[in-house]
Amino acid sequence: MSSTSTNNAQYARADNGPNSMPKKSKTQDDQNKEDEKNKKQAEKDLEKSWNDRLQLISVITTFFAANEAQMLSITTPGSGDTVTLAGVTANACLAGALVFHSAAAIFSFVAAFVLVRFRLKEAKLEKKNPSDTEKQPPQGIQSTNPHIAMQRVGYRQKVTEISVA
Repeated sequence: MSSTSTNNAQYARADNGPNSMPKKSKTQDDQNKEDEKNKKQAEKDLEKSWNDRLQLISVITTFFAANEAQMLSITTPGSGDTVTLAGVTANACLAGALVFHSAAAIFSFVAAFVLVRFRLKEAKLEKKNPSDTEKQPPQGIQSTNPHIAMQRVGYRQKVTEISVA
């Protein structure tokens, strides 16, 4: 029993000791890929959040519009009823609210479809053009100076002047 615990302790010291292999730190490319992944996930979460909100607004405004339509039918005076100022005011307010909530329900319903269409366009665009982080970097040293050209000589690179005529 004691030899097993001693061996486990030795392994633990070997993993954490000064002779152990250092952990690989993240390179800039790794960080860029992780940032791009996090950005895309945040965009998806934001789109989902807006889609859920728009659907909820559509349901709530449809509910309000249905209730207002029912109340409007109750407050509308019949042919033999007397018309009062309070009744006319209530009728006008309910009619305005009905128009407002009906328009909001239609607008949020259409906006939810626009958001879904935006998602589909983004997905198609992503399929056509993979992200820049997935592309391979150019090999060798690149220069924007037209007077310098790079030539490979064995394992070394040699810089030569090019005369521009």
